Amino acid sequence: MKNGITRVGFACAGVALLWGAGFGEALDMTAIFERVDSRNPELKAARGEVEAAASEIDQAGLLPNPELEIGTENLGMAEAEVVVSQPLELGGKRKSRMAAAKLGREEAELRLAAVRLGLHAEALRRCGVLVEVKAGIAVIDTMLALALRDKQRVDRRVEAGAAMELDGIRSQVAVDEIRMQREALLERRRTAGRYLAALWHDSSLSSEPAITLWGRLPPIAGDSVAARLSEHPDMKRAALTVRIHEAELVHARAERVPETAVHGGFLRNNESGENAALLGLSVGLPLFNRNQGAVAARARRVEAAKEEYEAARRAMRSETRSLVSRLNTLRRQVATLEDTIIPRLSEVHASLEEYYARGLVSILEVLESRRALVDKELEAVEMRAQWWQGAAELFEKSGVRYSIHSQEY
Repeated sequence: MKNGITRVGFACAGVALLWGAGFGEALDMTAIFERVDSRNPELKAARGEVEAAASEIDQAGLLPNPELEIGTENLGMAEAEVVVSQPLELGGKRKSRMAAAKLGREEAELRLAAVRLGLHAEALRRCGVLVEVKAGIAVIDTMLALALRDKQRVDRRVEAGAAMELDGIRSQVAVDEIRMQREALLERRRTAGRYLAALWHDSSLSSEPAITLWGRLPPIAGDSVAARLSEHPDMKRAALTVRIHEAELVHARAERVPETAVHGGFLRNNESGENAALLGLSVGLPLFNRNQGAVAARARRVEAAKEEYEAARRAMRSETRSLVSRLNTLRRQVATLEDTIIPRLSEVHASLEEYYARGLVSILEVLESRRALVDKELEAVEMRAQWWQGAAELFEKSGVRYSIHSQEY
């Protein structure tokens, strides 16, 4: 550019955000995800639910306890009876119970995966705020250096009598305004750092996020995203819900089989001194309760779960399609800003500076052109941040992650 300005905007793709002194090792998104995975309390609770569901499988596989019955006549003086009963689970009751418990563990695992995905998406969102603020500070710093240089030029012209003192005042006001913006961004950066660190239960961010908002935004293929929606934990859970209700239906049908138990024992007749072996079988008579209500209810729930699955699938496809369209629109808008509008505004500002040095324009025109350039630079930062937040939302809703620096993974 004519005035020697180096655009901080996004020409430096791949340059890490530097926070200055006082930080430990650099953090990339992989390291951030690892901290969330190992320290987040919500994830720890979800893992506990998986372990609990595994214990439910062990419980479901246990056989019913036998029952011991002891009876006496005349306090055992005349007769004593000991009977052991063992309930029998017929009709596949135990098998269906274990199948339901295994599905419960699978559901807990999918719930854990959904929680983890949601937390990773939230980490992306919070990190996006951080890199947006840092990129904004970089733009402001460049413009502040430019404003200070321009003020020195104005001051020299005022001293030489080639410009009014009012020009110097206006230049100083412009510098002060930029400094105010920078202070606000610095405070926002501190807040964003604490907000990100809270995801892994820290009170502050002690390590530098080696992540940048710069780089070429990738195009997003809607078909590629749609093809992977079935792998999302929420869609898997919706499909699993159908299987769970089907398993409950199987168990409800198994419950139609009447309760059955075998009995064995002995009877001691103390008066005659004789012992008698006892053997029996008890079977419930399903005259009134054949579990028909439960079977009908489970069947209706299976159909409802199938409808809910289809509704969730259609909603997810619609939401992700809308997100992909918005992200691709933002990508085109950012490209127009950075490749066309901002370079032209920079050329206009450089020309106006030269005209002002020759006394052809007022200082107001120079300041207005610089403000327009700053505004467009910050607008580009904001639009990139919007793309970042949209990509995080797409990741949460589809399980497909896009990055500024690489294609989907």
